[in-house]
Amino acid sequence: MQAPDDIHTKNSKLLYSRIDSRFINKGDVDKCEKFKSELASQFKDDSGISSFCSRFTGILNYYGVFPSFDFVNKYRCKYFNLWIYESLSKLCDNVYDDKCIHIMRKTEEIWGNNNLDGKCKPEFISYMNDSNYEKMQKLYKFAVNYNIVQKYVGKGQYLCSEDQKTYIRDNLKLYELVKNECKSDTSSLHCVALKNFHDVYKEEELPKLYCKGEISVEDIRRETQESLSRTESNKHAHVGTLSSKDDPEQVEQLDYSDLPNVDGTSPIYNFHKTTAISFPILGILFIFFAAYKYTPAGTLLHGFLLGKKKFSHNKTEEGNHEFLEDTLNTMNENTNGSFHHVGYYPTSNI
Repeated sequence: MQAPDDIHTKNSKLLYSRIDSRFINKGDVDKCEKFKSELASQFKDDSGISSFCSRFTGILNYYGVFPSFDFVNKYRCKYFNLWIYESLSKLCDNVYDDKCIHIMRKTEEIWGNNNLDGKCKPEFISYMNDSNYEKMQKLYKFAVNYNIVQKYVGKGQYLCSEDQKTYIRDNLKLYELVKNECKSDTSSLHCVALKNFHDVYKEEELPKLYCKGEISVEDIRRETQESLSRTESNKHAHVGTLSSKDDPEQVEQLDYSDLPNVDGTSPIYNFHKTTAISFPILGILFIFFAAYKYTPAGTLLHGFLLGKKKFSHNKTEEGNHEFLEDTLNTMNENTNGSFHHVGYYPTSNI
């Protein structure tokens, strides 16, 4: 028997459909008018802002009737935050530009003026710069659908469509990947999502076969491990290739060479940047030294500095008469000394 066509995504679609219909007319009109007036100039179409604000403030006012079924009932706060972030992402061309960050801050501000903190706290802004957001989002959506998935194509004896097979394979691979990544990490977004998944669906109770035996969890797990092993092997092979050319101490640091610094730049970039600055400075110093040592300009500069030094010394230690006398002596000495360098002066200066 064939499983219903949309059974694998039914609950996640139902969740968002209920949010859209249940709270559209329950929003705070005054707050949304202010919200829209502050942000309308940044968006070509303010109808999307109005629709979002109405639902958002409606959920804040009637959080107790937020859709709750299966997995959602226990983690409604997570799904509220996910709904906000996904909705705002659709309103913005780019979630990282200033206008999108501004609308997120205004949304957080409205939330802060509500008494929902005891039940649910805003965390959607933290998703913006987190590389694990997509894994977390997919895992929570899979969790919403999982109860009905395992009922029909896991523990049940239903055949799957090609779309269902793809969906189940992709999500089982994601599940195995996250399990591997979260062996020692429990605080990352996707690791918290995995923990929540296991709080409801015990790992030891999960089906081993899906789609009437066409998809094996063991096969998925093996494929995932092989893929991870290949990635690790390729990384070591890359390091090994470099080690045959580079100094051992440099090779020892290769694993970290591509990691960004705190300011977002890589060590390699900083090295090239330092080199680009240092070489021109050293070149200027070398040219200056060569000019001083081997050209007439060096002799003139030397004579000028020596005269200035003796002038300063005589002015401090001698009287006016002695100053004039020593100055004449200095000039005589310089004149005599200049014979040693006569070859360096142009004819016009003789």
